[in-house]
Amino acid sequence: MNHRVALSYAGEDRYFVEHVAGILERFLGKDAVFYYTNNAQQTRQGIVKFLQFINGQKVQSPPTVQKVYMAVFTHQVNGKSRIVQGQRTELCDPAMTVGNAGPTVGHQTWQSITNASAPGVMLKTFAVLLPTDCSCASDLNKWNHEFVLESFGRDREKYTEVTDIDRSSAEHLAEFLLRDILDFGPRTHYCKAFTYEKDILRFYAKLYKVTDVTPFTNLPDKERHEFEGAFKSGVPMVWPTIRLRTDYEVASNSLLRKYGKGRAGIQNLKEEPDREKIPDEVVVAALSELQQSAMRFLEAGPRDRIAQFNPHPKVGILVSGGIAPGINAVIDGIVRRHEDYDSKCTVYGFKNGLHALNQNANALEKFMVKLSSSSQEGKQSTSEHVSRGGSFLGTFRLSRLDTDAGQKTLEKVIINLEGLDVLYVIGGDGSMKAANLLTRELRRRGKKLSVVGIPKTMDNDILWVWQSFGFATAVEKAREVIACISTEVKSNPRIMVVQLFGSVSGFVVSHAVLAGQSGDCDAALIPEASFTISKLAKKIKAKFADSSGKVDPAQLPSGMIVMAETAIPDDAADYVDEAELTPKEKEALAAYLEKKGGDENYYIEGQTTDVLRSAGLKVVLAGLQKKLKPLFNIDPERERFVFSNEPRHILRATNPSFSDIIFGQRLGGLAVDNAMAGYSDFMVSQWLTEYVLVPLRLVALGRKRIKRDGIFWKSVLAKTGQGELV
Repeated sequence: MNHRVALSYAGEDRYFVEHVAGILERFLGKDAVFYYTNNAQQTRQGIVKFLQFINGQKVQSPPTVQKVYMAVFTHQVNGKSRIVQGQRTELCDPAMTVGNAGPTVGHQTWQSITNASAPGVMLKTFAVLLPTDCSCASDLNKWNHEFVLESFGRDREKYTEVTDIDRSSAEHLAEFLLRDILDFGPRTHYCKAFTYEKDILRFYAKLYKVTDVTPFTNLPDKERHEFEGAFKSGVPMVWPTIRLRTDYEVASNSLLRKYGKGRAGIQNLKEEPDREKIPDEVVVAALSELQQSAMRFLEAGPRDRIAQFNPHPKVGILVSGGIAPGINAVIDGIVRRHEDYDSKCTVYGFKNGLHALNQNANALEKFMVKLSSSSQEGKQSTSEHVSRGGSFLGTFRLSRLDTDAGQKTLEKVIINLEGLDVLYVIGGDGSMKAANLLTRELRRRGKKLSVVGIPKTMDNDILWVWQSFGFATAVEKAREVIACISTEVKSNPRIMVVQLFGSVSGFVVSHAVLAGQSGDCDAALIPEASFTISKLAKKIKAKFADSSGKVDPAQLPSGMIVMAETAIPDDAADYVDEAELTPKEKEALAAYLEKKGGDENYYIEGQTTDVLRSAGLKVVLAGLQKKLKPLFNIDPERERFVFSNEPRHILRATNPSFSDIIFGQRLGGLAVDNAMAGYSDFMVSQWLTEYVLVPLRLVALGRKRIKRDGIFWKSVLAKTGQGELV
């Protein structure tokens, strides 16, 4: 073992620091982490042992450790970072005493060690600034010693992202320290590590199982490297907890008289946790093999105690990405529930989503509208839009915010959000990732805004969403379209290719095909399952061939193929000339094929561009035309018999079903219940049979996709009879 870490803190911060220490010990081992315990006979003994060990390294050649760290927990008092007398003693006083044992003689202090030469050993000091406005410290006068980080060697760093005295902030800090200690690099916010929730659960189940027995750094190389690769790609090093804001005063929730029993929530780390107060949590995995205690979601619902806003809450709602049936119901649910909590609250709607927040601050007002559940002067009523499709606030999609251009947008967004208490983001996978990035930036800047995500996706590709609102409505509409087109192609023989949604996943295509009449669809093409035009054409040919494999050319071919918008054939390059692509379409297709290579698991970032979508469709049309036309005596004047239909926008613009209206309003109301309780950095979702709060960090781990070897996709193949097309 070649790492050592010491934690210097005041007793008032004990529970927060102990949570940090527990995570460090899981990865580095208990012998590598030094901090004083609550045992009166061992007060500050941890730091003494640490200094004894480090002083002993001076006579080792070579030293037995490579990296030595000290994290000093400070408080901002009177504009300066300060520590208590005990911390100053253990950091700076060479005659440090331990209980009644008298002075510890011959020890260099941490301050003197860091300012001396230490060949072969990296010494680093972290100053961790804890928030004073939500501190567990009752007497700030105790923090009467200024902590000057610059006096502790050359290698030092400040950490100012502890926004609350809660588990989430402790996890963020522990991971920050571990990523520095273990050279994993800073965590990223756009991750493609997983496409299936069960794989995430298995990852953490294995991590906790092995590190319950052996510290991470002592694991066998192969096993450790497996985890390292995931952590370096952006996977959190512990199962995340949602943020609990501790800067608010709290009071009993009077709304429980209307909505029933309150859910028990997680506790802050200001004081000793009450072990009899067990939070209402949902075991994430239905399979017994994965039911680890660490892998749980907090159940959504009204809480016993809620935050006290001063004087009244100001919240904002934005819709990002494409539309989906039920958006207006979600907005109405948010507004109604906020009015239930506080009739004097102010709810703003941002017109066209992030486009509004990307304006200069002096132009923002014209992009904002006050909302009310009823007709009021100067406010827009939400109730009249509940059963309508689309978004009465409009919507807009921005590019990724983690780029240089995106950082400029993010700067404007944060400025324009000043003064709000809560921001509700209704959006898809990219929007949830943007919300996650926003929470990270707000944490870095010490901003107090709560961010709550509500999943909206036609593709149903957001992780930890059992089924998104509007999806059922859209699939039902797609089924109707497929039935109508089936009537068309059977009555007027032709081959029809129907293109539906599906940037990286084929859930809309697969559900629509499964819900349709048997025999209507000859093949379902999705991004997850590779295919070639050659194999697809053979499948269509077989439909018209006799037992010997011959096709009667007098037949008039008819059939239907349903494809997702990024279901692009592996042999697409062979049909570029016949497809008559535009230069931009050729460029987009070539770039996609180059990036994909032979990787069946590759998928695009963000949404499918119009040029790539149209290029894929044109290639399928031209390829089938080329392969199938010679088999039939087609009228020479009839240039084409393979046609396309693109009903995507009809699907998503339809009015929501009654179930999606109820679903949307419930999501909106539950989002408010938990924002009012002080929770943040979460997405409200239905997972399995329950409504839960999912940490945004878990949502950002990838995009949900159909498993090619799963029962669901096998059911689709059985319905169409297409078999494997590659």
